Amino acid sequence: MNKYVVIFVAITIVLSIRYIRYRRRDGAGHPLPPGPIGLPLLGNIFNFPKTGAWLLAGEWRKKYGNIVYMHVLGTQVLFLNTFDVAMDLLDKRSLIYSARPPVPMLHLMGLDWTITIMPYGPKLRRQRAFLHQFLQPASMKRHHRTLMLETRRLAVNLICSPDDYMFHVRRATAAIIMMISYGHEVSPEEDIYVELADKVMESFAIAGEPGAFLIDFFPLLKYVPSWFPGVTFKRKAMAWYKNSRAMLTVPYEMTKRKIHDGTARSSILTDLIESNTRKDGHIEHEEDIAASAAVTYAGGSDTTVSAICSFLLAVVLHPEVQKCGQEELNRVIGHDRLPTFDDRPALPYIEGIVKEIFRWNPVVPAGAVHALEQDDLYNGYFIPAGTIVVPNQWAMLHDETEYPEPFAFKPERWLLKEGQRKPRDPTKAAFGFGRRICPGKDLADESVFIAIVTILATLDVQKALDEYGKPITPVPKYSSALISHPERFDCAIKSRFPQTLGVLQEAIENEQQ
Repeated sequence: MNKYVVIFVAITIVLSIRYIRYRRRDGAGHPLPPGPIGLPLLGNIFNFPKTGAWLLAGEWRKKYGNIVYMHVLGTQVLFLNTFDVAMDLLDKRSLIYSARPPVPMLHLMGLDWTITIMPYGPKLRRQRAFLHQFLQPASMKRHHRTLMLETRRLAVNLICSPDDYMFHVRRATAAIIMMISYGHEVSPEEDIYVELADKVMESFAIAGEPGAFLIDFFPLLKYVPSWFPGVTFKRKAMAWYKNSRAMLTVPYEMTKRKIHDGTARSSILTDLIESNTRKDGHIEHEEDIAASAAVTYAGGSDTTVSAICSFLLAVVLHPEVQKCGQEELNRVIGHDRLPTFDDRPALPYIEGIVKEIFRWNPVVPAGAVHALEQDDLYNGYFIPAGTIVVPNQWAMLHDETEYPEPFAFKPERWLLKEGQRKPRDPTKAAFGFGRRICPGKDLADESVFIAIVTILATLDVQKALDEYGKPITPVPKYSSALISHPERFDCAIKSRFPQTLGVLQEAIENEQQ
């Protein structure tokens, strides 16, 4: 029998079985959660959004409620649109909600080494334990020098070539993560390791969004040959695979050579290699060690870039935010020195800016998906095992009952008057839930704080002027990939004081001594 006939028959059988399973209730007759009606066998294939799923799911909340259920070719998807529901399922029932759904596209790309898509088990727990040693709150002071050094370099670069602000933000973030992960100092312009990682993260952001590729709903498509009409996903995966594997191995081998030569700087990788090397020279859990360093970059670089660029956009659109932040710095620090982490408790308004950055346009708006490992019952609804669970962080962080005027950028919402209820800290939703919470959340928080406070202290970020001298008000536009970035916008960045550049350069020299 022709192999394509076999594939067609297999697809038909699997679709039929999935459809029958989708339509069933549990033994007690509990219904599936509400959601848009789909077609027989095909389900919601024609109304499942390929991009920006979090926006449509948030709108569906008005019609269907806090949980929205769909199925595509028999694959069940459940959107969680409120924080309380996400906590009920992903945190309180984390024993059965901590799996990751199979994402065939990411596996075809060679990204099965990342904890983002790794099944819950011993390998994942070991890698998270490795990361916890270096990324827990108690370990943050170890990284403060690197964070301040690279952030001050960022400010210098923004003064010297402000039009390249996106490149400078990306370079600074990469420099921080590469030093922490590998002890590698990135090149001022083009760095081969950073370029490699950026290519991988760009492809990951595209492929990781729920519904981006049909194969994620129907894994049998991986057996269709790449030349078959319409199978563009396979050709893309083949092109992305080489970079994904190189990101895991190339900087790891570079660091091992430096350890052998005695030129390696202290880093996550050097410490893990040292503590896991036996007397005979064998490195235990070597693949997990390499993956732990690589995933630190993968998880931290792109997300922090998005957050810092969102801050620049926010102060361009809301100059009063910059003014209030700078006035607070004037009162607390003055003009004689640069801010440090020790100043953070005395800067409540700037703390509010940090919180609004994580809330206003969340970096991962659809959250990291979970998978249900066994049948469950919630609020009278039956949720079948294998359901893909999407924590809609966008909807949670724009819940008007928790955050009045949710689309407004208002740091003052965090400055509480007596008797006023404190809004929920956005980091409780922005970094995931349960056993899958982001292990680098504290590093991300510290990175964003020091970037914001340094930019406010040293720079003025304003609207750019058009050819007639009139201010250009940018229209906020964000990419709709897994990691959402603001699209490039026009702005004018200049030194806040005449002496600022000299102060920054002196501080950099002192940090390097």
